[in-house]
Amino acid sequence: MKIRTTNKTLVTIGVMLGLLFASLDQTIVSTALPTITSELGGLAFYSWVVAIYMLAESIGIPIFGKLSDLYDRKKIYLIGMGFFLVGSILCGLAQDITLLIIARGIQGIGAGSLIPLAFTIIADIYPVEQRAKIQAVLSSMFMISSILGPAIGGFLTENLSWHWIFFINIPIALLAAVFIWVGYQEGVEKQQPTIDWWGAITLSLGIVAILMTTVLTGGEGGHSASHTWGSPLVLTLLIGGILLLALFIWIERKTKDPILPIYLFNNRVTSILSVVSFFMGLGMFGAISFLPLYLQNVKQLSATASGYMLLPMMIGAMGAGIIGAFILLKFKYRNLLVTSLLIMIGGFLMLSRVSADTSLWYFGISAGIIGLGMGVLMPALTTMTQELVPKKDIGAATASVNLFRSLGATIGISILGGVLNSQVADDVQSTIRDNPNYANVLSQNIQDALRNPVGMSAEAYNQLLTIFINGLHTLFLLSGSLIAVAVIVSLFIGNGKLSS
Repeated sequence: MKIRTTNKTLVTIGVMLGLLFASLDQTIVSTALPTITSELGGLAFYSWVVAIYMLAESIGIPIFGKLSDLYDRKKIYLIGMGFFLVGSILCGLAQDITLLIIARGIQGIGAGSLIPLAFTIIADIYPVEQRAKIQAVLSSMFMISSILGPAIGGFLTENLSWHWIFFINIPIALLAAVFIWVGYQEGVEKQQPTIDWWGAITLSLGIVAILMTTVLTGGEGGHSASHTWGSPLVLTLLIGGILLLALFIWIERKTKDPILPIYLFNNRVTSILSVVSFFMGLGMFGAISFLPLYLQNVKQLSATASGYMLLPMMIGAMGAGIIGAFILLKFKYRNLLVTSLLIMIGGFLMLSRVSADTSLWYFGISAGIIGLGMGVLMPALTTMTQELVPKKDIGAATASVNLFRSLGATIGISILGGVLNSQVADDVQSTIRDNPNYANVLSQNIQDALRNPVGMSAEAYNQLLTIFINGLHTLFLLSGSLIAVAVIVSLFIGNGKLSS
């Protein structure tokens, strides 16, 4: 009988499509949300359509990563694709905001499989030299989704219906599933597994509790916060989340097949890579989510045009990723990480100087520089982690680095949104105290006022613009500062480097 072998081309295309749409659904809904809440109602649940997806995804990442180490990786991937597909169908059919939120949670669980297993499957079928190149392209999917998501969401909502931002997933997900089913043959014998149920439960509940505090206090997606850090609900969630994660760590040290092997972090390098991944997500993905605000509110570009203006970031990331794949084996971990992070900080420092008169060329170059740093860093973090752990733990380890990045991105969006809202609110109150005549103008939603300044005097409009731009300056400087923490941590990684 002829033994079937893996078709690398089919598998690579399959995981790339799955990863693209799993990450795309984090952002594609943003520009459609006003239309969705207008049609379905439930304005109070506005931010939950985004937040529940990212919460569910963060829960799914470590669980599916570990399950792929215990069971047939192809089957686990296809189960995750099934969750994503069913969730997409239910989202598209939803006629009630509550049902939409539930369906988005199902979608997010599926995404928690597609994201880490894409990198794990690539690690299974390619040697390290080729893997670095492929994973650079995979990492650029996060960038592409951040750029194209809002533009595609706006286009489909304006020209078809918001339902199509979910229905568009169906043929692509089916195609990706067929490619993986036909092309991927794992060929690795797995021992009889034992599932770490208590670890999965405590980790999931702990993550939900911690991320809920940032959603409730940070103004998810740039919207106003519903609670303060001192409120009983937030304090209860925070303390409960910390206790649950502490219990999770205790369980993981005792169980036979931990969902997230704590012993992986006994290696200083893998621990540092996880911390770097977290702060990269915290500073980078959080800030990227707010770049369209400058383009749309200050430069008055459409959602589609603002998506095009972020293309330099995508091009920079893909180009640097390809180059980085060739140099990954030649340079020390520390040199790669520090250089990449410093390049990103340089891009954010440039963005912290934008104004209403800044040319789009300057903005594009700044975004491109950030992309250059990301293009080397993201695949490097994944490849380094995979090479430093035993083969039997590669799924859990890949999930770990993706989990830390996902947590950082989720928390970063909330924190940076809260910082922007807080500074804008403080500046508005300060301006009203000095100029009471501005009270009527500044009391309205500042983004709505900037996008539709009909009947507003030039002086009042310029005042609004200055307040908003100052808030963005603070946001970009904070992003650069968070990435600077990753630079400091990277200095302690040692002199090791990958070998072929």
